[in-house]
Amino acid sequence: FSDGDWSNKKILDFGCGLGRNVQNVLDSYDVGEVHGCDISDKNITACRRRFLTQKDKCFFYVSDGIGLIQDHDDQNQVPFEGRNIEYDAIFSTIVMQHIAVPEVRKNIFVSMYERLSSGGLISIQMGYGTDEQYKNIIIDCRKDLHMDAISSTGETLTKINSYDHRTMAYDTDRLNVFKIEEGDTLEVVNTNGFSDVRVTSPNQLKQTLESVGFVGFDYEIRNSFSDINHPHWIYFKAYKP
Repeated sequence: FSDGDWSNKKILDFGCGLGRNVQNVLDSYDVGEVHGCDISDKNITACRRRFLTQKDKCFFYVSDGIGLIQDHDDQNQVPFEGRNIEYDAIFSTIVMQHIAVPEVRKNIFVSMYERLSSGGLISIQMGYGTDEQYKNIIIDCRKDLHMDAISSTGETLTKINSYDHRTMAYDTDRLNVFKIEEGDTLEVVNTNGFSDVRVTSPNQLKQTLESVGFVGFDYEIRNSFSDINHPHWIYFKAYKP
């Protein structure tokens, strides 16, 4: 947002959490409006309180989990015709890497595309690394980390000793079967929230975004800091024509 005049433009933080990056934008740039959405109603309640004195330029809503539409219950409490708003930019940090199901991930990209104005951009971060780098992480962590699994009936099974499933391949549709310590198996409905997705080539993202309609894909790879699940982070952007 350091390039051009953003003083009359609207931007959206997808997966805004408690509003940390919304605050960073407000502190660093002159923007018209900053909106935030998140699937957690607790996070959105906290953001509405945090930015109460800036409610003329900040708005927050609970998203439906599969796109940018406001959740029905939240709509009843805080009416917002968000589906009619066009954003000049949509950004997201440490969110899309948690969307491990490709069809859901693509639906979110489609929803972003639909909500952007012509010439608008997305700027997003995800986990990145080569297959060999991820393999080394699995070897280092497999014995130390466990996951909880939830069956389709709601039953919780704990201590699944399989770090292999913590980051799923980019095109893996779902985690079909967990192998439990006792030898039982458990079907998992989907992997969102259970597993991250690993990007192993920028072309994976480029192809997905171009299939949606985005152009001008560009990226930069940086360190992942304290993220033990990913060797690197990839920051990428693309535009709506």
